[in-house]
Amino acid sequence: MIIREFQAEDMPVVMDVWLRSNMSAHSFIPEAYWRRNQKTVEEVYMPVAKTYVTEQDGRVMGFISIIEGNYIGALFVDPHEQGKGLGKALLQYCQERYARLELGVYADNERAVQFYKHCGFTIKSEQPNEDSGHMEYTMYWEA
Repeated sequence: MIIREFQAEDMPVVMDVWLRSNMSAHSFIPEAYWRRNQKTVEEVYMPVAKTYVTEQDGRVMGFISIIEGNYIGALFVDPHEQGKGLGKALLQYCQERYARLELGVYADNERAVQFYKHCGFTIKSEQPNEDSGHMEYTMYWEA
């Protein structure tokens, strides 16, 4: 497994991982919500993010995107590859490069909340997500 900077040709696979992972992890949100937001993520957020991908045997298996210098806008691993340490490797890669990281995670996504806590993140606040209305934690980590 290697971690490298995102390249434009990675976009189709990254967006496929984004969509399938969101639908898998957020069963409490209708699939239509993710499909409706996919184009915005691809055209608005991805171009302004610093993104790193994890690749094995030439295949992108996950990615992490940092927005505005320290905000994790995305951390997704192909649902078939989860539980193999890829997400943790991507997160640690960024923890080695950034002094502080912050993110938003749905409170109902208990697996992700526990993952971030295990990686040293602390819940800073709780508020409804401005788009979906579901409760979301803001979590942070500092070196």
